[in-house]
Amino acid sequence: LGEKPYLCTVPGCGKRFTEYSSLYKHHVVHTHCKPYTCSSCGKTYRQTSTLAMHKRSSHGELEATEES
Repeated sequence: LGEKPYLCTVPGCGKRFTEYSSLYKHHVVHTHCKPYTCSSCGKTYRQTSTLAMHKRSSHGELEATEES
Protein backbone atom coordinates (compact mmCIF):
# COMPACT_ATOMS: atom_id res chain seq x y z
CA LEU A 1 0.00 0.00 0.00
CA GLY A 2 1.19 3.48 -0.85
CA GLU A 3 3.88 2.17 -3.18
CA LYS A 4 5.05 4.65 -5.83
CA PRO A 5 7.15 2.69 -8.30
CA TYR A 6 7.18 5.25 -11.13
CA LEU A 7 10.02 7.74 -10.70
CA CYS A 8 10.56 10.95 -12.65
CA THR A 9 14.11 10.72 -13.99
CA VAL A 10 14.55 14.43 -14.75
CA PRO A 11 17.61 15.61 -12.77
CA GLY A 12 16.61 17.38 -9.58
CA CYS A 13 12.98 16.24 -9.62
CA GLY A 14 12.66 12.76 -8.13
CA LYS A 15 8.85 12.81 -7.84
CA ARG A 16 7.25 9.39 -7.64
CA PHE A 17 3.84 8.18 -8.76
CA THR A 18 1.59 5.20 -8.15
CA GLU A 19 0.55 4.98 -11.82
CA TYR A 20 2.50 5.36 -15.05
CA SER A 21 -0.22 7.61 -16.47
CA SER A 22 0.39 10.11 -13.65
CA LEU A 23 4.13 10.13 -14.38
CA TYR A 24 3.38 10.65 -18.08
CA LYS A 25 1.14 13.65 -17.32
CA HIS A 26 3.78 15.02 -14.93
CA HIS A 27 6.45 15.20 -17.64
CA VAL A 28 4.80 18.24 -19.28
CA VAL A 29 5.87 20.23 -16.20
CA HIS A 30 9.47 19.83 -17.36
CA THR A 31 8.82 20.47 -21.07
CA HIS A 32 6.72 23.58 -20.39
CA CYS A 33 4.45 22.39 -23.20
CA LYS A 34 0.84 23.62 -23.06
CA PRO A 35 -0.86 21.97 -26.03
CA TYR A 36 -4.50 22.69 -25.10
CA THR A 37 -5.82 26.13 -26.08
CA CYS A 38 -9.09 27.80 -25.11
CA SER A 39 -10.95 28.62 -28.32
CA SER A 40 -12.66 31.57 -26.61
CA CYS A 41 -9.70 33.51 -25.19
CA GLY A 42 -6.51 31.77 -26.29
CA LYS A 43 -5.23 30.77 -22.84
CA THR A 44 -3.18 27.57 -22.91
CA TYR A 45 -3.12 24.59 -20.54
CA ARG A 46 -1.10 21.44 -19.92
CA GLN A 47 -4.10 19.14 -19.40
CA THR A 48 -7.56 18.86 -20.91
CA SER A 49 -9.10 18.74 -17.44
CA THR A 50 -7.65 22.15 -16.58
CA LEU A 51 -8.88 23.58 -19.88
CA ALA A 52 -12.37 22.22 -19.17
CA MET A 53 -12.35 23.78 -15.68
CA HIS A 54 -11.27 27.13 -17.18
CA LYS A 55 -14.05 27.02 -19.78
CA ARG A 56 -16.66 26.35 -17.08
CA SER A 57 -15.47 29.06 -14.70
CA SER A 58 -14.47 31.76 -17.19
CA HIS A 59 -16.84 31.26 -20.10
CA GLY A 60 -19.81 29.44 -18.55
CA GLU A 61 -19.38 26.41 -20.78
CA LEU A 62 -20.68 23.15 -19.35
CA GLU A 63 -18.36 20.91 -21.35
CA ALA A 64 -15.15 21.45 -23.26
CA THR A 65 -16.03 20.39 -26.78
CA GLU A 66 -12.77 21.49 -28.39
CA GLU A 67 -9.45 20.36 -26.93
CA SER A 68 -6.86 21.85 -29.27
